[in-house]
Amino acid sequence: MEKTKAKSSTAGDKTSKTQPGQEAIVNINFRVPSKMPSVYATHCFVQETPDEVVISFFELSHPIILPEQEASALEILKERGVVAECISRVVVAKHKFPQFAQAFTETSERIVEGFKQLEKNANNKSNNKKS
Repeated sequence: MEKTKAKSSTAGDKTSKTQPGQEAIVNINFRVPSKMPSVYATHCFVQETPDEVVISFFELSHPIILPEQEASALEILKERGVVAECISRVVVAKHKFPQFAQAFTETSERIVEGFKQLEKNANNKSNNKKS
């Protein structure tokens, strides 16, 4: 469970147990609603504004190609292109973005190491069969 500092409000906060301006450590209880949609992202853009970082996620959609068009599918793709639909945009306060980036970096490093281990195991099995 993560904890964060919370500062009590000085205007209209009747439920605060601390004095105005005091800080307290409180638990953050993260919840994902059961009906929260999950979507598949194939591309991502990160854009910086003066105060925020905007992360846009896209899903690549290939055009429908009918069976009788399969012979010319490559030409159809060249002509029509493919659509990348924005499926989600997340706006992050600039001062919080380094924490998000660190989480992505740590996860990415674990994934890369996992792939390297899988590749190494596959190569070992292949070499053992040759022996």
